[in-house]
Amino acid sequence: MPAVGHNKKVQSKVRSKLVGIKKTLQVKSKRLAPKISSSRKILLAKRNQLAASQNIEDIGTVNDDVKIPDTAETKHPTEEPCSTQSIEVHHINSTTALVCLNHSSAVKIHGKAKITAVKGKFQINGCLFKPGVEHSVFAPLTHVAFVLEVLFSENKTVCTENTDFTDDVISKIQETSKAFDTIAVFTSIQTCPLPGYPDIYVVKPGDVEERKELCKGCWSCTTNHCFVEHDDYAEAVKNVLTYETSTGVQSHLFPVVMATGGKNVGKSTFCRYLVNKLLHRFSHVYYLECDVGQTEFTPSGMLSVTKIKNTTPLLGPPFTHQWKPLYSCFYGNNNPSGDPDRYMDCIEFLLSCLCKNLNDQLDGPLIINTMGWIRALGLQLLVDTIRISHPTHVVQFLSDNKSRNAVALTPEVVSVANGWMTAPTKRTQNQKYTHLQINHKYSIPEVIKYMAPDMRNLALLSYLSNVVTESETAVCTDVSTPLISRLQGSVIRSVSTQDVAICNATDHPIKKKFLYSFINASIVGLCVIGTDDFSSYKESDNDYLPTAPVCPCLGLGLITGVNPNSEEIMVITSLPMDVLQNVNCIICGNIGIPEPLMLEQNAVNGKIPYITRSFPYTTIGAGMFRVHRKFSKLPTGQK
Repeated sequence: MPAVGHNKKVQSKVRSKLVGIKKTLQVKSKRLAPKISSSRKILLAKRNQLAASQNIEDIGTVNDDVKIPDTAETKHPTEEPCSTQSIEVHHINSTTALVCLNHSSAVKIHGKAKITAVKGKFQINGCLFKPGVEHSVFAPLTHVAFVLEVLFSENKTVCTENTDFTDDVISKIQETSKAFDTIAVFTSIQTCPLPGYPDIYVVKPGDVEERKELCKGCWSCTTNHCFVEHDDYAEAVKNVLTYETSTGVQSHLFPVVMATGGKNVGKSTFCRYLVNKLLHRFSHVYYLECDVGQTEFTPSGMLSVTKIKNTTPLLGPPFTHQWKPLYSCFYGNNNPSGDPDRYMDCIEFLLSCLCKNLNDQLDGPLIINTMGWIRALGLQLLVDTIRISHPTHVVQFLSDNKSRNAVALTPEVVSVANGWMTAPTKRTQNQKYTHLQINHKYSIPEVIKYMAPDMRNLALLSYLSNVVTESETAVCTDVSTPLISRLQGSVIRSVSTQDVAICNATDHPIKKKFLYSFINASIVGLCVIGTDDFSSYKESDNDYLPTAPVCPCLGLGLITGVNPNSEEIMVITSLPMDVLQNVNCIICGNIGIPEPLMLEQNAVNGKIPYITRSFPYTTIGAGMFRVHRKFSKLPTGQK
């Protein structure tokens, strides 16, 4: 070991060198400061001169260094546009704006708006906008900003037909159409406010570096946290489309793409991008959701198959497109570890329903999103999913942290791996597919405001916003009404427990005598089972509630109250009465009511139902605790 005195001498030399470097940099910066200052003054003078001559205001582009002015109080001039040489924004009024762009320019967007292409061509999240095409775009602060990127187009025609544009908008389009390659109209839209998350569409100065409001509720931003179309993404899409081209549509062989990888590596983001790209060529795309914790089209705890049409691309996070799936199963948990057998049975059931409906022949591409659990039991479930779904492509996302990556899921590796329900056979050894790898590129670190529980809350709150109110015969469309008020004014259905089989989807057995306490104030799956199963469940003399079966789920219900005396439960649901009459099984799991919904409800006689503040936290066991499950890898050949 070196002597202590020797270490001090080395530290002294290093310190003196650092001081010398610092002095040198200070001298150079003083020399360069006058030059930089004078150059900046010249640029500012030219910019002001240009702005004065054209009566415009800079908003900046993605590639320039001009800063976007802050807008604490947003003003919308009706005549004066704001632009640069590549981008101009004309505010028609507070809810409508024209965004004019030239080739190779782009705008980063946060907020929500209906975007209509009237000239040129551009894309957002892989979705192509051509003249006459309009879609609603949702870019809340829960996710990164979207990028409107201009694409080259030889078509220079202006399309204002079949639109609801006012004369002022059409006049401004005609006025600016000759000077720009691309013109898009931004129109404000309203959405139902969700309790607990009132500001997810409101961009504040601290949320991004710079911002400029385009129309009410939508901003152009300067931020590094935006969707980036990586080369790996484009290469994967090209590979998928090449497969379809090489096989031919006549044979009805469509790509089946499975996205795999750990948590927070971009699987869901890539799947939305891939869906939008595939919709350029195909009329529809099927989507199999296998991630019960972070679902795309339904609240968490469900497995589903959804058909996405080319008229409804994915231009927002999951809670902005809570759609009715073709088929769904209510698993009842956010993690499949409690009942992996039933988890795999649900996936196999959904695939069989889809194949039966299509006569065992896909008529469009199928995208499969998997969970981020890629260790031990999670890896075994993933191997099983590959074997029963027969993908043509497996896209594996790799993290920069190698310890978070699974083994390469090549056909050679999967063919000899042990699954949870399957074992290697000659048939599995013959399974072939294209294995693609995408290295997840981390963006600049940022403060994470919204976590996985928030995403689950938002999806469920968005789903509940479709309830039927007493004053309506259909789903509520008044987005200005708060969700709490809509739920409190909704139609409450009374269901007799004698007419339905109530099943348990939790990890623990529940005695029948605790039925009403178990099911009260919970989210349940409204399902359908066969008459034979229903009879066996009702006639069983077991002291415990039956285990949840694998069966179709028609939708979800919110249990608002129970009446043990009359053996009735009260349910709020978005299902119409003619569909609700088919429900003969209610499955209750571990999906709870979102906390904001409980806390923001109106008090009754000074008290909020199911909420108390006078709780003895000193009582043993009163505090919240986290359950840590750690699974070791099973020996080869064992289960």
